[in-house]
Order: sequence, then structure tokens, then C-alpha cells
Amino acid sequence: MTKLKLFGKLFFYTVLAIAVVEAFSYLAYFYPSCNTIGFFIILFSALILSLWKLEYGLFLILAELIIGSKGYLFSYEFSEISISIRLGLYLVVLGVWLLKLIKNKNITKVKFPLLGGYLLLFIFLAWGILRGIINHNSFDNTFFDFNGWLFFGLIFVFIEALNSWEKVQKAFQVMLASALAMILKTVFILFVFSHQIEFLLTSLYQWIRLTGVGEITKMPNNFYRIFFQSHIFAIIIFFFIAFLMINVKRKEFSKRDYYFYWFLGLLSALVVFVSYSRSLWLGGLAGLVALYHITFFILKLSMKRVFAVSTCLLFSFAAVYLLTLAIIKFPWPSPSQFTGGLIEERTTGVTEEAGATSRFKLLPPLSNKIKENVIIGSGFGTTITYKTDDPRFLSIHPDGMYTTYAFEWGYLDIWVKLGLLGLIAYLFLIFKIFRRGWTVLASFKENSTIQAIILGLLIGLFTIVVINFTTPYLNHPLGIGYILLVTAVLNMLGKDPPEINHRNEITSSINNSESSKP
Repeated sequence: MTKLKLFGKLFFYTVLAIAVVEAFSYLAYFYPSCNTIGFFIILFSALILSLWKLEYGLFLILAELIIGSKGYLFSYEFSEISISIRLGLYLVVLGVWLLKLIKNKNITKVKFPLLGGYLLLFIFLAWGILRGIINHNSFDNTFFDFNGWLFFGLIFVFIEALNSWEKVQKAFQVMLASALAMILKTVFILFVFSHQIEFLLTSLYQWIRLTGVGEITKMPNNFYRIFFQSHIFAIIIFFFIAFLMINVKRKEFSKRDYYFYWFLGLLSALVVFVSYSRSLWLGGLAGLVALYHITFFILKLSMKRVFAVSTCLLFSFAAVYLLTLAIIKFPWPSPSQFTGGLIEERTTGVTEEAGATSRFKLLPPLSNKIKENVIIGSGFGTTITYKTDDPRFLSIHPDGMYTTYAFEWGYLDIWVKLGLLGLIAYLFLIFKIFRRGWTVLASFKENSTIQAIILGLLIGLFTIVVINFTTPYLNHPLGIGYILLVTAVLNMLGKDPPEINHRNEITSSINNSESSKP
């Protein structure tokens, strides 16, 4: 029996803090000086919090990851270089961890069961940099291509900061709160653009584009597609909550928490839907297949229970569709011009849509580049030129010839840079994480809450693995950050399962838990 505290004070304080940060970032669009002020206030706060308790610095990184997408909610311009708040937080928190490591002189803290898999990948990442230099790839291209992979350097921070059940629960609170803030922001933007609230349209659009948070695109049916890269966490949250609802008995939840889980789960599914991202939809579908496989063959639920789960899922998806229509059709302040269906637009004409055709046109030159160095790769900063159908690019370059080092096909991108051996090393690490998860899961056969958490985390990772085929996340801080979180949680749970199973402070009920206190 396990007490789970996911909606405590930290959850609500995090939502409030993010609202303030988002408002200040929006204000910085009008007053650029606020951008610099916000940048240094956040970094100073991160420094103080990390020196006090390392996990709080990590929580700032986790929150920024989910709400920031590309990491530029705030930035600092230095000598024609734009330093993102994400990079600033990375340097501050990692620096504090290194200082504490040197001060305590305890190198054993960097050891954990999956360390070998990480070190093997680090070797190939170093090779990717060296290979890029050998091939005379542009320094700027090499640096910015490798930039996202730097996030793996936080693995030791994650392991040390999340070394107890209490700290892991706090991390989950921050994750859920940040996801809720991101979801509400998406819904708000959808409402504003669907109803053409003119005094907000231009500033909101340019703020979203300037900070790299996402894209706002008007579709032929007059539906406004709102896509954030960080919507990947909406899928993760959906399955995290789904497994809690499936595997934990209803009576174990407080009434407030039970309805809050439903609320957050529905909103997560809604955001995935309105993202209009086929890649996210594919990942969600793969996650559902995995969910049913687990309910049948791992959890071995009764047919009655499986039927109840199916009914709840069908209700949820119907509710998401109707809620989306309600948002865009709401008569105030002005009716939406939306016409047609919500689903047909993204399930038909795939081969004619500009984004899809550009992806397919990238495949031949990408394949040719791989053939040049199949085994050892061409290194970070390797570029490919291909013809794109992106209307924004065509408006500036009518010939459509586009040169880039960032490729939409995630696994092929890794293959080009690190070679087949590097790709295998990364997949080997992911395999070891899944195997570790299954091993830890076996230690909690009588603990339905911990089981649900482990399964939810693993299915979240599985969806990222699937989505990475067509949209790169495994070489981006969003995907890497989640891998580090899963690794750290499994490491903590695997250290002493009997103690975690029997400690009073984690003994079941979510009802009457401290999370119900204000």
C-alpha cells in the first residue's frame, strides 16, 4: 500500500510560479530589458536553490524543459551569441553539483547500475565531435548540433538529486504542474486564435515564435493547429495517469485527487489532439497498444476490468473531441470560422501536405549521406541539402533548396552523426533502461501504486522511441531529459525495494494523504 503525494503544496506553487514566469516572458516581448532581468533572476534563484538543496535546482530544469520547448523563454545576448535560459540553468546546476562533489570528495556518488550504458554512449558522442572536426564541419554547426546532447551531462545530477522517494514525489509534482501549465497555455492560445481576439493575435504569435515554444498554423478547415515540441510530455502524463487509474483501486484515491487525475488526463489527451501532430498521434496509438498488452499479459486484469478500462478510454476520447469543438465553437467573443471535421484534415492527403512531402524528399540525400560512412558516421555538424516544400522557406528562397544539419528522421539523424555503432550504443542504453524497469517492477508485485508508476514511465519512454522515427526527440533535451528522469527514478526504486514497500510514509492511500491539505 503506497501513499502518493502528487498534488501537494509544491504542485500548486509550481503552477503559480510558472504563470508568473510566462507573464514576465510575454512582457519581455514588449520590453526587451525584461528579458535580461528575467534571465538573471532565474539563474540567481537556481544558484541559491541548488546550493541549498540540489533537487530544487533540478526541479527548475525539469519545469523549464516542459514549458520552454526549445529553451528560449528568456535569453541573454552576448557578443552576437544568444544564451538560452536552458543552457544557463544547465551550467548553474551542473556547476553546483561539481562543486559539491569536489568538496565532499565522494566519487562513489556517480556510480549507478546503468552507468556502463551511459559511458558507452558518451564515448560515441565524443567521437561524433571529433569526427565533425576531422571532416572540417563548420564549428557553429558542430556546436549547435551537439548542443542538445549536452543534456546527458546531467545524469549524475538526476541520480544524486532524486535519491529518495520523497524527492521523486516532488519531481513528479513539478512534472505534473509544469505539464498542466503548458496544457492551459495551449488551450488559451487555441481559444484566442479560434475566436480571433485581435488585440492578442499578433503579440501572442510573435512571442510564441520568438521564444521557440511552438508553432501556430491555420489549417484549410480554419482550425488553428497549436503545436509545442513539449507536447510530448502531454502523452507522457496521459499514460502516467492512465496506469495509476487502471492499477490503483478507486478507494485508494481521495475524492479531490481522483477527479484531478481525470481532469489532467483529459486535458493531456486534448493537447495531443489539438497539436495536430501525426507523429504524436502515432506515438499515442503505439502507447495504447502497449497499454492493452500490459493490462492483458503483465497485470493480467480480468475481462470485466479490461472492459471498464476500454469504456473509460472511449469516453475520454469522445470527451476530448467534444471539448475541442466546444473551445473553438464557443460563441463568445466571436464565432469561429471553423468548417469540416477535426480528424479528416490530418488523416487524408498525407502525401500532399508540405511537411510530409519535405520529410520524404529528405530521405534520398539522407540515405546517400549515411552510405558515405555507414559504420563510423560523419560527425556532428554534417549538413545535407535537399528540396523543401515548406511555404515559409519558399517565400524567401523560391528554389526551395535547403541546407541543414538537423534532420526530421530521428534515428537516421543519429546514424549520420554517430554511425551505426553509435546508434546501436544508444539503442542498447534504452534497452537496458527497459530491462532495468522490468527488474525493478518485479520487486513490487504487491505494491500497485509503484507498479503503476514504473509502467507509466516505461510506456512514456516507449512512445518517445516510436515518435523518434519521424520527429527527433532522442537527440533533444526533451527526450533526453525524460530518459534521465526515468533512469533516476528506477535507480532510486531499485536500491532498497523492501524498505520502500514497507515504510509507513509511503503506505497506500492517496485518500487522507497530505496532498489533500491546502
